[in-house]
Amino acid sequence: MILYAAAYYDDDYRKDFYARYHIGKTVHEDSAEYLRRSPVTYANKLKTPLLIHTNTIDDDVHVEEVKHLIEELKAAGKKFDFKFSRKPWRHSFDRIDTKLAKQTRLKIYNFLAQY
Repeated sequence: MILYAAAYYDDDYRKDFYARYHIGKTVHEDSAEYLRRSPVTYANKLKTPLLIHTNTIDDDVHVEEVKHLIEELKAAGKKFDFKFSRKPWRHSFDRIDTKLAKQTRLKIYNFLAQY
C-alpha cells in the first residue's frame, strides 16, 4: 500500500508524488487518493490469478510493498504465485539475456498459458 510504503522512500522521491502533475498532495493531505491508487486496496477483488516477480534490491518498488500485497492476497484467499530475485538489474531482471531471465520468462509464459 502506498501509505504503508511511503516510509521507504526519501523526500526527493516522494516529491514526485506531491507534484501537481501527479497526485498534487502529500499522503497526509489526501490519504484517500493514495489508497485509491494502491493495488493493495483492491487485492480482495482479484478474480484472475496473479503472478508477481520482484527484485529485493529494487529502489523504486520496495520489496516491503510487494510483501504487503502478498499478505493482503493471502488474507483474501486469492490465487497467486510470486518470486523474489536479488539481482542488480532492478526492473529488467527478466528482460536481459541471462539464464535467470530465460527461466523467469518461461515461468511467465507457463503461468499465462495456464490461466
